[in-house]
Amino acid sequence: EALSVKSVLQSFPEDGILSAGGLQNMESRNGLEWIIDPIDGIHNFVRGIPEVGLQIAIRSQGVLMYASMYQPFNQEQATATRGMGAIYHDYRNGQELSLKVSNRSLAEAMVIYDGSLGTAGAAESVEALRRIGPKADGTRVFGIAIQDFTMIASGKAEVFITTVAHPEDVAPGILLVREAGGRVTDLSGREVDIDSRTLLVTNGIVHNEVLSLIGGNV
Repeated sequence: EALSVKSVLQSFPEDGILSAGGLQNMESRNGLEWIIDPIDGIHNFVRGIPEVGLQIAIRSQGVLMYASMYQPFNQEQATATRGMGAIYHDYRNGQELSLKVSNRSLAEAMVIYDGSLGTAGAAESVEALRRIGPKADGTRVFGIAIQDFTMIASGKAEVFITTVAHPEDVAPGILLVREAGGRVTDLSGREVDIDSRTLLVTNGIVHNEVLSLIGGNV
């Protein structure tokens, strides 16, 4: 966290910082803000599970403009720029592809759950999954926000639900999925910002159907 913040402030001293650890937060003096999660998947990291990453988003006057989600052990990165789409980068072979959500229906959908069992938001997530699960093709838990969002953006999954969202976890992913053609609301169907605690992230096609199943507003 300290290294990431130091690098930003050396080049952009007027910019604000919102970081996962909270120790390096700084108010913006020019309307630009960096949202940094230096270790996404911290529980994986401390146990030696290689599904971890670094996430960065940039906001201008509160609007998400850029996102980067990098997984060092896989040497993969997903980036998005507002109005310019989302890109997948594979540094192992130099491959670069545009990201686009799938066109699958709910019956064909893979549903991702954030793995928050035992937390305050678990009951809401479990109830949502109980209603959606029988209608979908399958469910998965990855335990890392980078995977959750990139699975939707790349068309490998169609629904992601979380009830324990934190700004640094979800800010890059919100922009990434939107730029890949997907939709992001809260579980009631309202538009979200990075401070929303619940998120429904989909390929767009299944969004209203999922909201109907979980009792949200279509």
